[in-house]
Amino acid sequence: MLVPGHGALFRKSDVSETRQYFEDLVAAVSAGIAQGKSLEELQRTVMLEKYRDWAQYDRLRAANIRAAYDNLRLYRQ
Repeated sequence: MLVPGHGALFRKSDVSETRQYFEDLVAAVSAGIAQGKSLEELQRTVMLEKYRDWAQYDRLRAANIRAAYDNLRLYRQ
């Protein structure tokens, strides 16, 4: 078990699943950038369907795409 500073306890497998989510997110956004897609287009089209049942998916999806987009653009310069 991992005990965060706030929120629920979580297992090692939760950490692995979250890492996989961010790897999938970065791969999808990176591919979109390489295809010349805008942030807005990526926010409309990158759905990461396998994570749809996660808590806060709908609320955080667009923000996570924006964060990945901003970081990828910043570090590619």
